[in-house]
Amino acid sequence: MNKPRLILDPKKVNETIKVILDTGSNISLINRKLLTEEMKSMIHNSKDIVEFPLLGIKESNVQDVNIQLGDDVYKFIVTDVEVVDVLIGNDILKESIIDQQKQLLILNNRRYRITYQKSKEYKCNLNTEEEEYINSKFEEDEDIKDKVIEIVENLPSTICDILVKTNPSEEEIEIITNFISEEFEDVIVEKLPEISDQLKKSRRNKIIHNILIKTGMEIKPAKKLIYYTSDDQKKVVEEMIEKFLDLGIITRSKSNYSSPIILIREESKWRIVHDYRNLNEVTVRDEHPFTPADNLISQCKDSKLFSKFDMIMGFFQVMLNPKHQQYTAFTTHIGKFEYLRMPMGLVNSPSTFARLMVETFGKIKNLLQYFDDLLIHTKENYKKHFIEIIRMLLYCRKYMIYIAKSKSHMFKKEVDFLGFQINQKGISPRAAKIRAITELPNPRTAKEAESALGLFGFFRRVIPKYAEKTAFISAESKVKGGKLSDKAIEEFIALKEEFKGDNIVAIPIEKNDDPVDMELLEEPHGLPVKDPDNIFNGGYHLYCDVSDLALSGVLYQIQESRLRPIWFHSRKLSETQKRYSIGDREFLSIIDSLKKFQYLLMGKRVTIYTDHQNLLYVINKTSEQLLSNRQINYIKYLEEFNAKLIHHYNISSTPCCVFF
Repeated sequence: MNKPRLILDPKKVNETIKVILDTGSNISLINRKLLTEEMKSMIHNSKDIVEFPLLGIKESNVQDVNIQLGDDVYKFIVTDVEVVDVLIGNDILKESIIDQQKQLLILNNRRYRITYQKSKEYKCNLNTEEEEYINSKFEEDEDIKDKVIEIVENLPSTICDILVKTNPSEEEIEIITNFISEEFEDVIVEKLPEISDQLKKSRRNKIIHNILIKTGMEIKPAKKLIYYTSDDQKKVVEEMIEKFLDLGIITRSKSNYSSPIILIREESKWRIVHDYRNLNEVTVRDEHPFTPADNLISQCKDSKLFSKFDMIMGFFQVMLNPKHQQYTAFTTHIGKFEYLRMPMGLVNSPSTFARLMVETFGKIKNLLQYFDDLLIHTKENYKKHFIEIIRMLLYCRKYMIYIAKSKSHMFKKEVDFLGFQINQKGISPRAAKIRAITELPNPRTAKEAESALGLFGFFRRVIPKYAEKTAFISAESKVKGGKLSDKAIEEFIALKEEFKGDNIVAIPIEKNDDPVDMELLEEPHGLPVKDPDNIFNGGYHLYCDVSDLALSGVLYQIQESRLRPIWFHSRKLSETQKRYSIGDREFLSIIDSLKKFQYLLMGKRVTIYTDHQNLLYVINKTSEQLLSNRQINYIKYLEEFNAKLIHHYNISSTPCCVFF
């Protein structure tokens, strides 16, 4: 009895079938819908497992049938995947000749015409290896799952060819990223769109920001003062108002409430902040939990590919309850305005935003989210990573979340995320965390060498053979007026290199209940640990100081009963900042350090040490009239942290002083 025959000439069948020649597949396939009754009577069960990596589909317990192709008989796996009609794999093609120039397939001494066409047909890459396909532990929305399959089924062949590669070139990666950007041009944008009307019909229409006033309390009336006067400042305010009106972020207001705006000079630019302290004092707190940064980064230590995204104007993507918009009113020299979308500065803005992020992205396993920073990470190949990006962007589309095009970086083998450098080798301190060390200038004199040794000496316990590595610089630092030798300079440079490893600068850990050995913690290192409520493994301690020229801060964490540095920060003061009072400069060193470390410290307890006792008095002032606008702004930012300030007389004996 002859075997069923597969007819390759479409003229001999009632409808055209698509035959894919895939030399990368070690099996051949035929769709069940093409089987004749004769073929169906001859199928039998197979132990093969068929995987469609791009579709995220794996078929097991499949069936096969023997089909005559030309003069020989071959085994075809029967598939139910719609995208495949017939696939002829290398198990057959290895005996053939494919003449691409003449567009001929020569098989068993027979010639078949091959048709090449540009299309968006999915090109299968199949194998029978029993690789586990990892599904999300969360129940994915069915519409998202179906849409992922639809997009992948219709991928251009050029994209498929790139995604199955082990190591695509930079040009090929750019082709994929451009394809994604074009496919999701409504999500990856350059400008935040006007979305208020569409949001009412969207999946997240119930996630709005509310400002609930405590029972029996009222918002203190604020004087309608304008705290800026220069033409430059007025221009900044006018530009902000025009931009926010255009984007639908604010509208003109007739509210009886008003909070002041303050302009703060930062890096030669003016930044506008709102002082909502009176409003925040009477607002019912919404304590929504969010995952701290140090908990997040540990999740991607074994990942190989990364894609980083930023939401565009994140907080402004949340609508404000129309009944509560009046509370956000602020007065400018060109009129009074109020917010239609959630502004920064409101006490519950972070909680509302965290709630939106959980609602939107909570079902995506391979996504890290910290406020408006998003990171896709995968341990698998480019195909899997592509699918995870598509899945995230589909959720963005569904929930009307918008991504900044200028801050979208896809298919990277190494990224900086939340202050850490992450790659397939693991997690390490980002270069910025130790820049204050690595950019220290070489010492020239004995006095400068002595100062440098003061820094390195704090870490002698974790620098192997410290005495041997500092022999020359240590000896020459004791010779007053002496000039350092080349050997001493070489030792200094080598010591800076020690900080690039993780033996000195530690990776943050989560809080744990292991008891702290106070003898180890109180080793003679010159650093005070005075807060009894913050002595536990995982507790953060921040030491700040300032001089006439620069500020610095060193963040430590208790790990295994020892204080370990997490981040070094230092920068020069601007000419304006050099003219601040000593109290304001000390305060600036704290605020500047908190901004640098905010990813780690938001939601965590941190003890801050300062040697300026009057600063505690300034922070505890109850009358706003006794504070400058700068101090009001600093206090407002400090209140966003669970921080305790402690006075310590000898901060100058800590590593902070070395950076001046």
